[in-house]
This record gives sequence, C-alpha cells and structure tokens, in this order.
Amino acid sequence: MVDVSLFEPLLRIMESVVVRHDQTGAVKSRLGNQMEEDVPRNIYATADGGHIAISCGSQAIFDRLTEAIGRADLQCDPRYATMAERVANRDAIDADVATWMRAQPTAAALQRLLAHGVVAGRVNDIADVLRDEHVLARDAIVTVADPVLGPMRLPAPVPKLSATPGGVRWTGRRPGADNDRVFGELLGLPADEIAALRQKGVI
Repeated sequence: MVDVSLFEPLLRIMESVVVRHDQTGAVKSRLGNQMEEDVPRNIYATADGGHIAISCGSQAIFDRLTEAIGRADLQCDPRYATMAERVANRDAIDADVATWMRAQPTAAALQRLLAHGVVAGRVNDIADVLRDEHVLARDAIVTVADPVLGPMRLPAPVPKLSATPGGVRWTGRRPGADNDRVFGELLGLPADEIAALRQKGVI
C-alpha cells in the first residue's frame, strides 16, 4: 500500500510557517513570489521575455549575486548589510536585481548566475516542461492514441509503483463504450435485453 496525498508534501514545504504560527500565532502575509525571510527572492523578467527565479537565503549567496550582476558595491550598502536589513529594504534591493535582469537575455543571465553560485533557475512554460530532460527521463508524459484526435500526450500516473505500475489506457471513452461489458459480463444481462435497453434509450 502506498498512502500519499496531494496536499501533505506542500505542508512539508511550509514547515517554518506552520511552526511559527503554532508558537507565536503569526500569520504569514502574502508577498507574491517573495519570501519574508529571504531577500532578494523573486521571479525576474529578462530582456527576451523569459523569467528567472532567484533565492538568496544566506549572506554568501547574496554576496555572490551582487558580484554576478556587477554590483559588488551593494555589499557595502548599509541597507543590505544583513538579511534583517534586506528584509526591511526588500523593495529597494529587489528593484536593483530586477533592473539588471531586464537587460539580460535569459540564457546568458542564468549562465552567469549559476557560474557565480547563485541559487537560480529558469521559469518554464508548458512547452519547456514537455521537453525537459528530467520529464523525459522519468517518462512523466505518455502518448496515447485517441480515436478522434490521434496521438495525445498526457501526464503519466503518479506515483510509480514497481509491483503494480499504472498506465493510461485511453484518453476518454465515448458514452456507452463499455455498456456490453458492464451489463453483459459484469451484470449478466442477456444480449437481447441489452439491445432492448439500447433501443429504448436507457443505455
């Protein structure tokens, strides 16, 4: 038996928020793609229409970010000296990072950020997801033949089970496609009774 839900992994991601509320009663405010305790952390638009997510959860990562964007001088700015100061001045530092990002092509910006050890990643659209090497390696998308539309790509079953693997057998059955099996094989109705029900529009 594999007992898994869709929401419980999200609670694990929110562990610090749960504990803080339990211990202090504080309710995390809405900050979009930002975080209260990690600054700068956001999704930034690039020059060619892409987006890159950046997360600076430590002083060392912040310092590497400033060097990557050619703004090592920001390390000496008292507004950004510590994480607490950056949290208090989140809009200012966020604007500095966003200004640099808007002038960079996505691929070049990401390459530079990663080369400097910044925690960063490209934000994918669905076309990017479907050709992602990890998605392909995991067989997370399967192709199924549809009688009307032809080959269709669909998400594969989750989780993967070794002894009883799941599969996608069809894209969607037409109404009544399994009537003979359900009423005949499973319920034991004779063929003439099934035909009568079909003629009357019952099935």
